[in-house]
Amino acid sequence: MPLPLRAGDPGRLGPYRLTARLGQGGMGTVLLGEDASGRHVAVKVVNPGLAEDEVFRTRFRREVTAARRVSRFCTAPVLDAELEHDPLYVVTEFVDGPTLAAAVRDRGPLRGGDLEGLAVGVATALSAIHAAGIVHRDLKPSNVLLSATGPRVIDFGIARPLTAADGPTVTGQFLGTPAYIAPELMRDGPLTPAADVFAWGCVVAYAATGRPPFAGANIPETLYRVVHEPPVLDGLDSTLHPLVEAALDKDPERRPAVPDLLATLISAPPTWEDPTPTAAPAPETAIAPTSRTATAPAARTVVAPEPPVAASPPVTAASAPSPVAESLARTRKSPPVASADQEETSARQGEAGAGRGKAGRDPRRGRRFAAGALVAALLLGLGSAAGWRLLSDSPDPEMSVPKLGAALVPDGSLNDPATGWDVECGVYGNGRLKIEGDKESAVYCTAPGEVSASHFVAQARVRLDRVPSGTLWGAGLLLLGTDDRDYAVMLRSDGSARLVKETANGNVKVLDTVPAGTYKPTTNYVRVQAEVHVTPERTSVRAWLDGEYALDADDETAPFAKGRTSLFIESLDDVPGDDDPAEAWFTDFTLNRTR
Repeated sequence: MPLPLRAGDPGRLGPYRLTARLGQGGMGTVLLGEDASGRHVAVKVVNPGLAEDEVFRTRFRREVTAARRVSRFCTAPVLDAELEHDPLYVVTEFVDGPTLAAAVRDRGPLRGGDLEGLAVGVATALSAIHAAGIVHRDLKPSNVLLSATGPRVIDFGIARPLTAADGPTVTGQFLGTPAYIAPELMRDGPLTPAADVFAWGCVVAYAATGRPPFAGANIPETLYRVVHEPPVLDGLDSTLHPLVEAALDKDPERRPAVPDLLATLISAPPTWEDPTPTAAPAPETAIAPTSRTATAPAARTVVAPEPPVAASPPVTAASAPSPVAESLARTRKSPPVASADQEETSARQGEAGAGRGKAGRDPRRGRRFAAGALVAALLLGLGSAAGWRLLSDSPDPEMSVPKLGAALVPDGSLNDPATGWDVECGVYGNGRLKIEGDKESAVYCTAPGEVSASHFVAQARVRLDRVPSGTLWGAGLLLLGTDDRDYAVMLRSDGSARLVKETANGNVKVLDTVPAGTYKPTTNYVRVQAEVHVTPERTSVRAWLDGEYALDADDETAPFAKGRTSLFIESLDDVPGDDDPAEAWFTDFTLNRTR
């Protein structure tokens, strides 16, 4: 329930009039506000002490970036943010509903369809979060809002990209809520989506019983129970008990993946289907070990101090594979971003289009769903391409970089000008190519020969250098290009990436994106791998950046079928008075058929 503003609370931030308090936490205060149209919004204002810490400011920017990636139906979408000037704040849609913690406290545990609906809703929210390349890492009852349209998972304050190699945390820093932290994170193990599956089990158990399954009298006891003891699930109904038990397995490899949670939740018979007891329950099948990918090192957390009374308890059934109704152990690698469909047309790009091209995208098609996952997705409005990828019922071989077949351009071609590269475009040798950018038009170097293969992979390591301050440049691979059209996989100097299609009239259509700040192409080489598959119906383009599946498109609108492969650099803005060129460096270029 909103509370009155206190002395010292702002009455206005930017265009938002603030009217009440919604809550307060360690990071800041959440205020109720209104935008210029009178729409209610939630404004999270960062505590001044934290805002002075540059490490925290980095983390705060990451929170906002993470929240913007996630499909809006399952969270409170970000509407606006102040990321540079004090006070720091982020504006989200106001979700009118209590937290799960408040609902259970005020009205008691959930039962029947309400409980099962919560379990499905939170699992579907996690599927969208993971599809955005994020591990939430702080899923708990106070971060689940019960809205009129279903559960909303909020607060990405310590969410972390799956691809993060490190982060703004320090050794010994405790992140998360003790009763909901997966045991592997307490041991400084790898951060994977399995940690959120563990938290899902804790949240569902809390919703059903009114208490966390590892509750202790204090933090050390709680941490010890999470690491060493089986969960207390008394009171959890028989429909959910085996799946929650599996989600709370100590070994992350034995937990079901999120698509399995959804499939099992939907396909499991309701408790009222057959009220007649049977002579003996049917044997249940254990979940098979799950091979997980796309991991990132977890931030160091406080290791649970063990009570002095005894060593670790003996192995119990809780440490063995947990039974569930079916063996559904499948895993999916979540692509870092969802798709984007937007048109970008500019006079400058139209004029420059005669000398180069860019690339294209439609939502991916032909994904097979597990029946249960499909129903859950439809019930909760999951419609993004990323969600379709994540909820498929089987591992998707298309997520993996295809195996390379015969070389279409000789390996090591950048070592030898005699291989047929255009010597006018740049300087190359010793395996490297340097192209100096031109503010007026794109500059590109075309690889030898037109690609006749219908299925091929081009790759190179790309770095932008000498980028003038305040300007935006792009560099990468042009695919199936001619003088006036192509597809392009483009790294941008702001750390974003795009898959685009440029047509003969100079129109540029953005087919897929990765947000700014994801990569560091101005300081590091980024490995760009692009697969092109031409069929009579469509041309599909997929790309991996530093080994992570990042961009894809199925182009069915006048798709390109033939053309050449090039390396390019171009200016993406027009800053008056700044005509300084930038440079793009390329190494390790290969062009191969797929196998």
